[in-house]
Amino acid sequence: MPGRAEGRGGDGEIGGRTFTAPKERCRHVTEAILRHVDPARALRVLDLGCGTGEQLFDLAPALPAAALTGIDISGESIRVARERQRELPWGQRLSFAATDYMEYRTAPFDVILSDGVLHAITVPTAELFAKIAGDLTAGGVLVYTMPYPCLYNRALTSVRRIFRSVRSPLTDALILVLARGIHGRRYDDARLRERIPYMYLLPQRYHCPALREMLRGSCGLQLVGEYPFVHASIAQLKHRMAVFRKQEGKAGR
Repeated sequence: MPGRAEGRGGDGEIGGRTFTAPKERCRHVTEAILRHVDPARALRVLDLGCGTGEQLFDLAPALPAAALTGIDISGESIRVARERQRELPWGQRLSFAATDYMEYRTAPFDVILSDGVLHAITVPTAELFAKIAGDLTAGGVLVYTMPYPCLYNRALTSVRRIFRSVRSPLTDALILVLARGIHGRRYDDARLRERIPYMYLLPQRYHCPALREMLRGSCGLQLVGEYPFVHASIAQLKHRMAVFRKQEGKAGR
């Protein structure tokens, strides 16, 4: 996770951790991106909070002319991504960096994607999305998944707030036991341990009408697509996927 974030456990906790996105989740994001870009173009793509790079590894073959960059605040995730990158025939089109997004400076991108990250970055919402808008080319596309306000998410956030207030090795162990019971046949312990910090995550923002209006008005990002998103666990906040396009003529940074 990039930026000054609580997500994935907070900056101090996640530096030595990895996060690996499930393949089916990556496939949903890839399919959404392909609905809104020309896959033959030489696109510049940024995965903001790339974890171990699985989303870019899924996306790269579908965008054969693209240059793809993944950033994450976890150095361990980036190390794993780079190891996998060396094994791939198209790995030369990918690059990875361990960095704080709010301090990251580069040329604008044609596509910025961020799966399950933006709601956890602890900077003012206007500041975060002003930077994202500035990092997009005119006509560029932002694709994100984010929790939305609903009864389920409010209830789960309340549970997380309780866990957060009493966090200890005992609560971590309890979460792992519960996760084994729910997902033990699907994921090994290493994957389950990756997700323990999520049970303490409190969303900083939601995908909601007020956010959409702010993005349209002050950031020049027009909503062009909104999709349901896979909900794989009762311990996971429900997300929606949204696609925005930067309006022509809007200034960059």
